[in-house]
Amino acid sequence: MTAYGKRCIEELVGGIADAGITIVSGLALGVDTYAHKVAFDHGAQTICVLGNGIDTVYPSHNQKFAEYLIAEKKGVILSEYFPGTSPIPEYFPMRNRIVAGLSKATLIIEAAEKSGSLITASLALEQGREVFAVPGEIFAKNAQGTNRLLERGEAHPALSASQILDVLGFEQIAKQKKAKDILTPTGIENDILELFGTEHRVHIDDLIRASHLPAPLLNSNISLMEIRGLIRHEGNQMYVKNI
Repeated sequence: MTAYGKRCIEELVGGIADAGITIVSGLALGVDTYAHKVAFDHGAQTICVLGNGIDTVYPSHNQKFAEYLIAEKKGVILSEYFPGTSPIPEYFPMRNRIVAGLSKATLIIEAAEKSGSLITASLALEQGREVFAVPGEIFAKNAQGTNRLLERGEAHPALSASQILDVLGFEQIAKQKKAKDILTPTGIENDILELFGTEHRVHIDDLIRASHLPAPLLNSNISLMEIRGLIRHEGNQMYVKNI
């Protein structure tokens, strides 16, 4: 990872994380690890997919960071391999298909002509996902892969966090989050939010039963809270808490 790549992660991943978007990567050296750390610092959830057994974090110096993510409930560590499985080169491209499959889009920060990141980009395209690539200096070795993706029209140029969010249709989420950050729930709204508990996802009937409020009063407040971005409706009368 170059200084340019590091700055791109801070600007792009940081801005995407600010919108509440989960960041998925492989916890590998360089870009992967730094993307997870930037996501964590910006308050976003993060998913780390390992290319070995779940009982060992590779590279080993990421062990404490992985434990910290779990302890702070800011991350999930996943693996398809049985405990005790050692990391070998053949497993990492296999791991990358899970990274691509879990993600709405794949963002390539830096990549040489034969970089493993290009495998992830190819897998993302095969799975019908969007791919973004950071344009790089034409003479830089670690920009040859990203520039090639752009040349072939296989990736969108990654120019800013807002541009990426807009292409993916997530720009509205970022706006709602900014509005939500300055909102102070009223007394009755706080009471309703507390009914969500740790589940964050509740059926309207359960809210009515737990609140002891008249159904019309609860429904009117639910509607206002949805408009204010405090909660959102996911269909089938299921509501999710946004804060």
